[in-house]
Amino acid sequence: MKIYRSKLYLIIIFQFTSLGFANGQDANSAEQQFEELISKFSLHSNDAADSAYDYGTRIIQYALRLQDSSMILRAYNVNGFVNRRFGNYDSAVYYYLKAIDLARALNSPLLTRVYNSFGVLYQNYREYDFALKYFLESLNCRDQFDTAGIALVNNNIGLVYRHVGSYDLAIKYFTAAFQPGSYAPLVNIGYCYLDLNKYDSAINNFISVINNLDTIRSDEERFSLMESFIGLGEVYLGKNDYPKSEKFFRKAKRLMNEDDLLKLIIYHQGMSLVKIRQDSIDKAISELKKAEKLSIKVGSKSRLAQTYNLASEIHEKIGNSVQAYHYLKKSDSLDKDIALNDRIRKIGDLEIKEANRSSQVIIQNQSRQIEKQAYFLVLLAVSLGSVCIIIVVVYRNNRFRKRANDQLQETLKELRTTQDQLVAQEKMAALGQLVSGIAHEINTPLGAIQGLISPVSDHFSFVVSQLHQGLKDVPEDKLSLVLGWAQKYTTKNTTISTLARRDHKKHLVKILSEQGLSRPRDLADKLLAIGMTPEDENLVNLLSLPGPVKVIHLLHSIVMHERGTSQMELVVNKISKMVSALQTYSQPNRSGDRDTSIDLRENIDQSLVLLANEFKGGIRLVKQYPGKLSLVQGNPDSLGQVWTNILMNAIQAVEGKGTITIIVEELPKSILVKITDDGYGIPLEARDKIFEAFYTTKKRGYGTGLGLNISKRIVEQHGGRISFESKREQTIFAIELLKALLG
Repeated sequence: MKIYRSKLYLIIIFQFTSLGFANGQDANSAEQQFEELISKFSLHSNDAADSAYDYGTRIIQYALRLQDSSMILRAYNVNGFVNRRFGNYDSAVYYYLKAIDLARALNSPLLTRVYNSFGVLYQNYREYDFALKYFLESLNCRDQFDTAGIALVNNNIGLVYRHVGSYDLAIKYFTAAFQPGSYAPLVNIGYCYLDLNKYDSAINNFISVINNLDTIRSDEERFSLMESFIGLGEVYLGKNDYPKSEKFFRKAKRLMNEDDLLKLIIYHQGMSLVKIRQDSIDKAISELKKAEKLSIKVGSKSRLAQTYNLASEIHEKIGNSVQAYHYLKKSDSLDKDIALNDRIRKIGDLEIKEANRSSQVIIQNQSRQIEKQAYFLVLLAVSLGSVCIIIVVVYRNNRFRKRANDQLQETLKELRTTQDQLVAQEKMAALGQLVSGIAHEINTPLGAIQGLISPVSDHFSFVVSQLHQGLKDVPEDKLSLVLGWAQKYTTKNTTISTLARRDHKKHLVKILSEQGLSRPRDLADKLLAIGMTPEDENLVNLLSLPGPVKVIHLLHSIVMHERGTSQMELVVNKISKMVSALQTYSQPNRSGDRDTSIDLRENIDQSLVLLANEFKGGIRLVKQYPGKLSLVQGNPDSLGQVWTNILMNAIQAVEGKGTITIIVEELPKSILVKITDDGYGIPLEARDKIFEAFYTTKKRGYGTGLGLNISKRIVEQHGGRISFESKREQTIFAIELLKALLG
């Protein structure tokens, strides 16, 4: 890259000015700048995720650069809060654990706040044992004069006990949390009585809050008043007083802000129940549509499941059994998904933490390497500036010209070497950004396998030990029938609603009891698990066999073993695919072979495997591939880096919500790949510089400015060309590569 003399002088002036400023900073100014960053973070912590993450990253980078332990501790706590707020469970756990370790080492008073924040994280994910542990830790190490802090933790402990149904303990801690001017504990006591159907006691608590909040002075008081109105709406709904229920729900609605999304969902669900009871079906459906839209927006599966349950109730009431079953099935599917996610998270919690620790170490090491390289580059730039000044002086005195030129050439040579090293680091930097997502993608199926191994092994052991014993009394003409059932029910879909499952079990228990079989409830559970219902035509044949109890146990173990084995095979294939893509990306062909025939569809898909975690959420991926495609000649590893760089840019451009389209077209002499996103676009002033090294339009900490420069170089080395078009809400990168020569 050519550097014109005027630009070179500006770089020299900038580097000397920056160096002088940095050297002139003292401890007080550094602390002041850190506090300014914390203040800005507090202002933006409720903004979009990108803004909050950006300030969190800047805070931790600044603290690590200054090597100030107290600042690093606060930075860890800030990043734990950010990741907790925006649903990054694994990263939040990592930062809180780091904060706890450091706070203990420093004997910092901040430890109590970190314990409480960690408890809130676990509470949000329904891991109540861990939540209670950290709340009690926070309570035990608080100063006795910190009455506000003690009240906050007591209230959180009360919430844990309410969630697990220990209402006496919940009310005890809510009572201990009560302070003049703080009404949240009273509201929570009201909800405990509501859960216990003690409506009069609940009303007394909610009315007490309302009477004391005739004038609202803070957002906390507004929230307490709003929750009291919601509570009264639910109380009168339970008492079948629908006009009063609607009245209080509407009072709560008037107090809600646009960002009170969860409360808005509760409002719409409550109003839908009121309208159902009043037979206003159209209005009830309208309220549920609003609740569904908001539940999807906030990503609350539990609220969405409740909404679908209510929708099923409505359609059942109006006689639309097909739609009722449809919504009940969706609700049941969400309930199972929530239960599975909780189970996988608990099973793999230690493994996930360890994986995140390892990935964060890798990322930190890479970040330090890049910072060292950047610092070295600054030093070289300063040295280059010094040489340029010498050139100006030597130009006036011919006796030193040769010596100055030699020094300049040597410095430029070192600068080019450093630039080459930074280019090599770009790939590892991109890999570092992917590591956390990849660790999550691998650990999720690993947790599923771990949960399946023990039951599959148990079922197999039972089958082996009982096969002969269980079937010895079955006539030969019936053996093929039993084995046929095993094959049939292995592949049968057993998803049914909770209500239907209860009805089926009740009927099965009755049938089995009439047959005089022992432990009919246990046998009914096993039959339902394999998918055999009371209406099943095979049930009569099964019960007519000699020794039906042994056959049922054996049939259940065979089916569950086969299902478990199939599930493990699926998740192992997923892990294998992810690891293969990671190895290809991180350990490229060292020979640098550019004569490999490449199918660009497979080459692009391999990059998409690495980016799979980034496409979760609101990003939609569209692929338009031709059925048949000619091959191109080149290095698949290098081209994979091109797709990864461009797709990562597109993902960051759509900011978590949008569409990315990949189109592959065959031209007469070449293959054209177009990658389109509907993100914010490339600014007009940046378009002439977009392929320059070290130039980036991303926020600080999100890019090195080398990705597109490297991509352009790789495409040109393959005899191709890369171009782009950008306007508001659309950016298209086009890569054209020559077809492989035949013969």
